[in-house]
Amino acid sequence: MAHLAQIYNMPIANGGGWPLFNMHLLAGMMNGWIVEWHLGMVAVGETLFTDAPKPKDGFLETPNRPGLGLTLDQNAFRDTRVALE
Repeated sequence: MAHLAQIYNMPIANGGGWPLFNMHLLAGMMNGWIVEWHLGMVAVGETLFTDAPKPKDGFLETPNRPGLGLTLDQNAFRDTRVALE
């Protein structure tokens, strides 16, 4: 889909609730445009990751560390587990 849009010089803005993950997808496309910034999911990401990037002057800097470049907060993640009985 991204390549088809690129042929016609159309930008892509990926919708969805995980902007901290979607920014990598859009950064990897020549016609990637904006990242939808869903406040609820951003709050979840800021809780689960110790180094979640924040917009500066309306722009996100994509981390250049391995994987998604995010460091999981093990304690916060542990607190979100649901025990099945």
